[in-house]
Amino acid sequence: MGQASSRTRGPFDDEGFAAPIGSAEGSVLESQGVASNQAGSGATGILEQQTTATSGGGGSSSSQQAQPMAQAAAAAAPQQPAAAAPRPVPVHKSTAIIPGWSRPLSSQALTIECQKITQTSRAASPKESYGVMELEVMKFVAYCGGLTIKLRIDDLQNGPLDSITWGLAALKPCHQLATNTNQGSSPDRRAGTPTGSYRLGSSQTGMNKAHPTTPVQVDNPSRKHLYGICTTATVARANKGDVLSMDLSPKEDGQPVIMVTLSHNESVLLRAALPCASIAALQMYPFVTVMSGMVVSLHEALTPSPLFTWYSPTSATADIQMADLDTCVKYNTAATTISSGVSEFHGSTTFTGSRHRWTVQLDNMGQHPGHIFVGLVNTEQSQAPSSSILAAALPAAISNKMPGTPGSGQPAQPSGTQSPMAAVSAATSGDGAAAFSSGFSPAPVSPLVQPGMQQHRWGVWVKLPGAPAAGASSAAANTAVPPQFGDVQFVESVSNHCCITVDLDLIGGYAKFFKNGHLLGQAFTGLTAPISPALAFLQGTNQHLQAGLVNITKLQQLDLEWNPEACSGDLRATGRVVQKVSEVFGDYSTVLCNQGFISGVHLWLIKINNLSEPDSIFIGVCRGCMPLDQDPQDLRDRTYYLSNGVIRVGGRRVATNAAAFTKGDIVGVVLDADQGEIVFLRNGIEQGRARGIRGRLYPFVSFDSEHDQITLLGSYTLPLNRTPRTLADMEWDTVGRSADIELSSNCLTATKTS
Repeated sequence: MGQASSRTRGPFDDEGFAAPIGSAEGSVLESQGVASNQAGSGATGILEQQTTATSGGGGSSSSQQAQPMAQAAAAAAPQQPAAAAPRPVPVHKSTAIIPGWSRPLSSQALTIECQKITQTSRAASPKESYGVMELEVMKFVAYCGGLTIKLRIDDLQNGPLDSITWGLAALKPCHQLATNTNQGSSPDRRAGTPTGSYRLGSSQTGMNKAHPTTPVQVDNPSRKHLYGICTTATVARANKGDVLSMDLSPKEDGQPVIMVTLSHNESVLLRAALPCASIAALQMYPFVTVMSGMVVSLHEALTPSPLFTWYSPTSATADIQMADLDTCVKYNTAATTISSGVSEFHGSTTFTGSRHRWTVQLDNMGQHPGHIFVGLVNTEQSQAPSSSILAAALPAAISNKMPGTPGSGQPAQPSGTQSPMAAVSAATSGDGAAAFSSGFSPAPVSPLVQPGMQQHRWGVWVKLPGAPAAGASSAAANTAVPPQFGDVQFVESVSNHCCITVDLDLIGGYAKFFKNGHLLGQAFTGLTAPISPALAFLQGTNQHLQAGLVNITKLQQLDLEWNPEACSGDLRATGRVVQKVSEVFGDYSTVLCNQGFISGVHLWLIKINNLSEPDSIFIGVCRGCMPLDQDPQDLRDRTYYLSNGVIRVGGRRVATNAAAFTKGDIVGVVLDADQGEIVFLRNGIEQGRARGIRGRLYPFVSFDSEHDQITLLGSYTLPLNRTPRTLADMEWDTVGRSADIELSSNCLTATKTS
């Protein structure tokens, strides 16, 4: 803490000292052959942080494990079984992930911090290491229509490199590709030339010496070899700031293939056509070779499939929980739950034209059958979205009646062909042909129309069988059948896990639905915009269901920096590292970032290098006119996560029992500036969230003790598909103003001082 504070103190403040008088109080193909990760790493979930020492194979400390790991550990711990619940609720399965680096697959010599990998400069020419991403690409190519990954070289401490190798590697050999290559032509690296999958160019570094059936030994914790499937190396020398990209997209070229394009600074070095029949069962991961003194970060991760969040058009109940940044909905009820009807959710985006395709993963993790609806709904553009990616109590549905009208659309003739995406998912699916079933009949249509509403629905009700406990009766606890509102198909899944793909074409006015890559029934026609994604659960007792959007949490590097013009004189900023070195100007010292946000969703990660006292670092957002040497607790609209676990949003205390952060921890901040919401995380685990902030908001860190030090690890924008808000709030610009203009703390009042 700072010394000799002269503040007038009243009630206790967030640090445990007296507060100033008058202060305000205020988660597929999961195992359909491709998605299960044999490496056993845990990069699913939000911002899982894996940090290891650069020497040996030390793993993450227990304080750095992310939420999925913590949940898995909790599920494995001994529990007292209840009479009504003979086994615990299964652990959440993540469906939309934030891409990161795999500790089990990457070389042990690398330091991994969130989306960044580093090989320290220790020797003049050590052997190259391999950074492997925790991103199994086939799932996203099959279900999201493709994948683009861009890696950026953030630093080369030993100067430019002659060659860097990157591309796709698998965990097992691919003999079919080797056979195809033996029958093919000579290697050709010209742009636009489809080459054999392992035609790797002339460089003789790293994976370029590999063969689809020849293992490359990597000193990784899992002791798994890598096999070069599609790789290349830079032709020009690699420099700091260069971008290495790979683009995967499905294509019909006589047979379904995956086109892979590898580029260096937008210059295409290799194009390869990988037959789906040969690679569908492979686990392929992006990789890059990392040399001494080299730092590589994830620059961009995108898919063509829309990324949106779910929200309820009605009210909230305790039966619904949101996960994976609100892209996944979990429905859990008990034997005593009294409920009936349908719990409905809409996507936070509205489609008005063109063609769109997305996939929803369904899981029944309970003992009893359950029903989930995946489809479309007519909406008004003004309706979407009424919530955001960070909604504190994202509503969950759930009145006994759902607005809608029975449909009268006539189905069109089914398509006789499959798209390349469907071919991939079908080839990798554990399920057989399309499971269109009349095993259960829809319930009679009830009068579900509310006055003034003209909503129509198209989609499919899926029955997931459940997994009865040993010796238990297989009879369903819930005998209800789903309603047939609108144009609806009914299918039964043979397993407790399946993926439903929605293919919406608003140009042709039709929609198709696929189960694990197989067309279900006939296409629905007569669709007109505007249309939004829809999701629903049939309410009942003893239900443990979840439905999540299959996608990556798309990232675009933001490159936040500390602003030297908005930095206290008691702080020393060196690059992205800030340390408090004195208390000349006061007890508290603040630094702001160089960008403020009034719209969009953004996240940034801050590592605590040193913490002198348990309550001396504040991490949050503020207006650009925040005083740099003032106690953040004195601000009326203060929004921060204090190192002792106190969280305030807009001046209101929203958490007092959040986990305290300390040296070595990574604090994540996710800001939804559109909706005025913020989420604070510690080592990937959410600690608190709330709405209630507005205006142009700048990331800040405030220090209260000398020698406190932090590092800004990375920052990203999350490009969501949703209707943008209309900006209504206006304030004075904190950057574009004269030196003799003073702004009030809320940036609404400007005063000329001289």
